[in-house]
Amino acid sequence: IQQIPHEDEFRRCFVAEDGNTLVIADYSQIELRILAEVSEDPAFVGAFQRGMDLHRLTAATMYNVSMDEVTKDQRTAAKRINFGLMYGRGARSLSAQLGTDEERGRQLIDEYFANYPKVQRFLQRTANRAMRDRTLRTLAGRVRKFGNDPVADDRGAMRREAMNYPIQGAASDIAKLALIYVREELEGLDARLINSIHDEFVIECAEERAGEVSEKTRAAMVKAGEDILQKVPVEVEVEVSREWKK
Repeated sequence: IQQIPHEDEFRRCFVAEDGNTLVIADYSQIELRILAEVSEDPAFVGAFQRGMDLHRLTAATMYNVSMDEVTKDQRTAAKRINFGLMYGRGARSLSAQLGTDEERGRQLIDEYFANYPKVQRFLQRTANRAMRDRTLRTLAGRVRKFGNDPVADDRGAMRREAMNYPIQGAASDIAKLALIYVREELEGLDARLINSIHDEFVIECAEERAGEVSEKTRAAMVKAGEDILQKVPVEVEVEVSREWKK
């Protein structure tokens, strides 16, 4: 189930039983919200506090256009930049993903961190701490220990994993806490959690309870996020469908 592609042509193979429907809930840009929280970058934090689309904001900044003028391709590129740099991609890897030359990739990275300087400082500081202390913690306090004596060839990989851990680790912590809250909210209802993939939950319920289940699920997931994130609002997107869809 973890490997099912996102495309609807695959997911629609999974359907609710007769008389039931699926409530599909997932967090909106949770990893970027966590990055905003831990980096305290004012542009990142402010964008989420104002309910803005961070990918669109990044595209507008990178391509020097208004947010209304951002094209679909520009937003897609900005999304790849946001996630790529969060996970330590370099100019060569980023340029290959964007279909441009390495010089342009390096320029995009420089422009990105010029606009989000505290993001860059957080990522560098986190990687340096992992190399020095061999230990990192998520916002919830979960510990990861890194190797004691990495060979030179592994240092780049360790730094990338270190940048990644506080973000994906916190997302995992939030999802696990949300599973507890969602299960508690569903007790006594004609509903059951049938799948969870990363930060997405799929619940099957009686059709007539879909509205109630949707709101209880959303509230439980938001509560879990707010237990860990203090500066950035948490949003959950919910869809009701007979078929599983993204």
